[in-house]
Amino acid sequence: MVLGGLFVEVARWCADVRRRRAYLSVLAAMLLLPLVQSGAAEPSPEISDPEHIPYMNDFSTPPEGIVPGSRGVVNFTLTNRYDAPMENVTLVTEIFRFATLDGSQPIASLPSAPSIREGAGQRATFPFSIIAPMATLPIRLTLQTRSENIEGTYFIRSQLDFWLDGQSHRMRSVGHFTKEQWQAALDTANESDPGGVNLTLLQVDGILVDISFSIRTSVPQWPFYLLLGAAVLTGVLALMFYLVDEHRGSPRMTAVVLRLSGKAKVETSTRRRRRKRRERKRELPKRQDDGPTQP
Repeated sequence: MVLGGLFVEVARWCADVRRRRAYLSVLAAMLLLPLVQSGAAEPSPEISDPEHIPYMNDFSTPPEGIVPGSRGVVNFTLTNRYDAPMENVTLVTEIFRFATLDGSQPIASLPSAPSIREGAGQRATFPFSIIAPMATLPIRLTLQTRSENIEGTYFIRSQLDFWLDGQSHRMRSVGHFTKEQWQAALDTANESDPGGVNLTLLQVDGILVDISFSIRTSVPQWPFYLLLGAAVLTGVLALMFYLVDEHRGSPRMTAVVLRLSGKAKVETSTRRRRRKRRERKRELPKRQDDGPTQP
């Protein structure tokens, strides 16, 4: 009995020791928590701030459009403007809409649409493991058109997913939202909403830009050069006629002008008549000097 009671007391004492250690551990954690928080790094800039969101810039598209059946290249850059690296980055671009002067419609309604060679169909994905702070990456889209593609303007929307400071974020361009969704995001935005857009309603962390390119048949250049040559020739002839008529240009220039104007033959016949008259005048004094002929 004595030994049994001794074992019970020892068990209670051990249990009390475990409880005391647990209490001490909790107490130490509570005491050290303010110290840990005070020594933590400052939070990164606002993710959705238009001055800090990833920057798509330096766009270059074919200035005269892409001829149906040929290829064209769209280039732009993607810059990380955060103070921390962007990790597990995925950029998705997609041709989603077509427009002419008569209106616009979804790309799916067209019988034939251009494609992006870096992806599949009208969609291309660009993954990046990490983008360092203030680093800029070049993006290239090779657009393949077909001869049956309708001429007009085509729009490319973009989506960017990435991790920053241990949190995932998603940003989209305006082309991902309907007119009603976008208008509602503008109407319900507060003064504190970045860029005046209710991003919570759109369920994104930022707004990117859409890209556009055009498909059109090139205009033949030879009529332009033909008209230009005719204008230059007319100007040269006008100058030559002016110099001959007003300033009596060189004999060669005069001959050329007369030949071009059709007066060369008239001028030649006139010169012949004048020459014959001069010859007759020269012969007349000689005859007078010789006197009358003897019978």
